[in-house]
Amino acid sequence: MNDTILSRFTWDFPGGVTGLVLAAALGITLIVLSYAFTRTSLSPFRRMLFLILRLTAFAALLYCLCNPRMETRRSVSQTHSRKIAVLLDESGSMQKQNYWKRSRLQDAIRFLEENGIRVLENKAVTFERDGKRLHLAGLAESRPQTHLRFVKRMPEEPLIVMMHYPDNYLKIVSDSILLVAGHTHGGQVKLPLLGRPGIPSRHGQRFAYGLIEEVPGKKMIVTSGIGTSMLRVRFSCPPEVVVLTLAK
Repeated sequence: MNDTILSRFTWDFPGGVTGLVLAAALGITLIVLSYAFTRTSLSPFRRMLFLILRLTAFAALLYCLCNPRMETRRSVSQTHSRKIAVLLDESGSMQKQNYWKRSRLQDAIRFLEENGIRVLENKAVTFERDGKRLHLAGLAESRPQTHLRFVKRMPEEPLIVMMHYPDNYLKIVSDSILLVAGHTHGGQVKLPLLGRPGIPSRHGQRFAYGLIEEVPGKKMIVTSGIGTSMLRVRFSCPPEVVVLTLAK
């Protein structure tokens, strides 16, 4: 396996280079014009000092809006390729576009596919061993196809569905199925008597965390994950990485 890491400097600004040039020209013009209206009673030194301070503040504002940064791209090549299914989070900053009008989600998908990793968004793959088949499906976050018509399987064949929102549990009608979800972060805070009050779900704490089986033959595992959302706070709800062992 060969691992190549490439770093490059990048930035983005509303309107790109044209927007940056126009904003800089307009800002500098206004600052220079404001110098003429600075109190004439001040000494030339102080008037010049005010001008420099305005220019410095404007330059700092442009710097923040440009968001300059170093981006690292990692390329992994290997002699043999294995089928890997990946489910991506499509929310929040993943949709933010860079200067080339590509989102972080699009860049992530392209990187994975270039390295032989298949991304499952409303798609499925089938694994076969000893004449038995196991299906693995991934639901897209924004428009999940909960009818699962894209999965070609017999009713008795087991199916694992990876998805972002546990609320989809009620929309999926199938048996011999295991659903794996996240999104809730376990509520991040678990209080005595109150439980997990901060669950981002229309069903409250119903699908907050753990192993759920409201319908026989349809189980769901909701993990608290390793990160946080909104507030970087956890209490009585530790982060976790769930390892599922499949057995006959």
